[in-house]
Amino acid sequence: EDDEAVALDIALPEQPRDDAPVILVLHGLNGGSDEPYVRDLAQAAHERGSVCACLVARGLMATPVRASLFHGGRTSDVGAAVALLKESFGDRVALIGISMGGIVAANYAARSGIHSNLVACCAVSATLCSEIVLRPIGDRA
Repeated sequence: EDDEAVALDIALPEQPRDDAPVILVLHGLNGGSDEPYVRDLAQAAHERGSVCACLVARGLMATPVRASLFHGGRTSDVGAAVALLKESFGDRVALIGISMGGIVAANYAARSGIHSNLVACCAVSATLCSEIVLRPIGDRA
């Protein structure tokens, strides 16, 4: 959408199953595919025959940034990753977001609706109403 690079780390299982979902993980703020929880999700996915991919947020893990940094409201990177995984592995992408990644996952699913190309979406440890949570802080943040 904005000519930025989107980085995906993709881990293939030894014995892939054709009927298994492709898991797309969105890590937390300042995380990456090397986070222990991402590795745990990849291992669990592999045990079930699923491909597991992690979308590396712009500017993290040495990904190039030409103009626009990552933020929680941007869902275009997720859409690009989902489209690539769908094209490469089939129409069964499941999205899992943790912390900030959970906010982005929920945002993507809500904005995309039936056009999300997802079979499932899960937000873990994510605020779903950040405005309400942050209101007491005001301009002290």
